[in-house]
Order: sequence, then C-alpha cells, then structure tokens
Amino acid sequence: MTELNKKLNEDTVGGTDPNIADTDEIVNIKRLFLQGSLPSLARSALPDLPISGPTGGFVNARKKDGTNDLELVRNNVEVFPSKSIKTGITREAIQDLRATYGEETDKYIAMLLRGLANTQENERFIQFLTDNAYSRDDVQLDAPDRSEDVFFEISQAVERLVLEMNSKSFRTYESFAIMPYHFAASISATVNYNTGGEDYDKLQVSKLGKTKYYISTDANDTSTVFVGLSDKEDVSKSCAIFNHYVTDLVNAVDPATGNSSIHIFNRYAMTMNPLHTEDKPMLLTFKVFQ
Repeated sequence: MTELNKKLNEDTVGGTDPNIADTDEIVNIKRLFLQGSLPSLARSALPDLPISGPTGGFVNARKKDGTNDLELVRNNVEVFPSKSIKTGITREAIQDLRATYGEETDKYIAMLLRGLANTQENERFIQFLTDNAYSRDDVQLDAPDRSEDVFFEISQAVERLVLEMNSKSFRTYESFAIMPYHFAASISATVNYNTGGEDYDKLQVSKLGKTKYYISTDANDTSTVFVGLSDKEDVSKSCAIFNHYVTDLVNAVDPATGNSSIHIFNRYAMTMNPLHTEDKPMLLTFKVFQ
C-alpha cells in the first residue's frame, strides 16, 4: 500500500526537487499525524467519506419535471492533485525538541503538522463554497453594537435560507452556517448566555435548532455568510461531500546541503450534490454589513 500511495502522488517531484525518503526521525510523528484529530472546517461541516481511488461519482436521484419518473444525476468526484506543503521542520529541529521536551514532542509536532494540512484544506473549502453557492439578498444590521440584535438578524436570515432550500423539495433541516468571527461571537455569546453554554467540536461555536454555526477561516472576509444543508447520516441530502484519499509525511533532503525537512502530501476531494441547482439550491450565501 505504501508503494501504491507513492505512485498515486502527483506534482511532487521534478528535475530540481530534493530527494524524498522516510527516516526514523518521522516514523512515530507520521503515525501520530495520521491518527490525529484536528478536523478542518470542511471535514467538520460536511460528511467526510473515504475514497479508494482518484476519481468517482456523487450520484443521486430526482423526479423528472411533470412526471413521476425518476432519473439519476451525477457529479464527478476528482481528487485534488497532491501539492507539497513544506513545513520547515527539519531533522535537527526534531532532535533538539526531543532532547528538550522528551517523549511528548512527537505528539505536538504531529498536531502542528495537522494544523498546516488543515490550513490548505480550509483555503480550498472557502473557495469551493464561493464558487458553488448561489447569492441571496444582503443583510444590513440595524444595531451592530448589540449582540442580541446581531444574533436575531443573522440567525433569522440563516434559518430563512434553510427553509427556502427545503421549500420546493424537502431534504433536511440539518445544516451549517459559516461566518466571520465577529458575527459568530454574537451568536455564541447570546446562545450560551441563554442556555448556559455547551461544548462544541473545534471550529463550531454554537448550534441553534438543527443549524451548526462555524467560524470562517478566511480572516480577511468580514461580511460573507455561507449556509448549506449537511446531513451526515444521509449524505444524499447534503449540499456537498468531503472525500479523504491519501495523506503522507515524507522527509525531503536537499542534495546540495544535506539538510532535510518534513513535507506533507494531502489528497482529498470536495464535490457538490448533483441535486444542487439554481432553482432548487442546497448551498446559499449572503453578506452582512454593519
């Protein structure tokens, strides 16, 4: 399987690239990295399913207009080509950290590496949402300095879109809303004040009804909200799916200097539900202005 994974990696080695090989320094780190639980925004918001090959299909069924006949519709699943993430963590750094901090070092290095892989996934996920979401009317906040009012206006807009996405064909009320941190803070503060607070996973900050609220990982965007259907028990009702494929850590050695550093190769896919159309959307977006 290791040899097969190496053959499936794309865009990883060129004529001027360093030699790549595993060494004893990263064997335990790789194991902890692959077992690590630090999901990206995409893996948190969408159903996360494994895929056994670089291509596949998201197939669903719908009723033909004006008839009771069913037809199958499909969106192709295509795994992103592997792009090396150079971490800057060298063999010497690992040795020094182990000498200083002991056996816990590998766990923390693995968490750091998982975070770097997640950063890439988050960037692609936000772009994926931007490319596929249909736009709805902007929201102009009446009292942007009052958390309760911000909570009411944004959550009302979110729930209105969830209902819209179920109005022509009922799918599911299970959904997510992704928004800038300052709006998510108002949602979280108001909900937690009234309910006493609750523990959520990773980037999720709150839950209202069947809608989970997440912080956007795009710190430069101060206005965009994404709302999508996401039923992890029945992926056919979700706006999209995340497919994890191959993830690996390798040591890249610079032949000119002999220095080595860890590189991450991470392959996955994100695919829209073929039932998502402009007439019957499953993913929407709007902007909020203060």
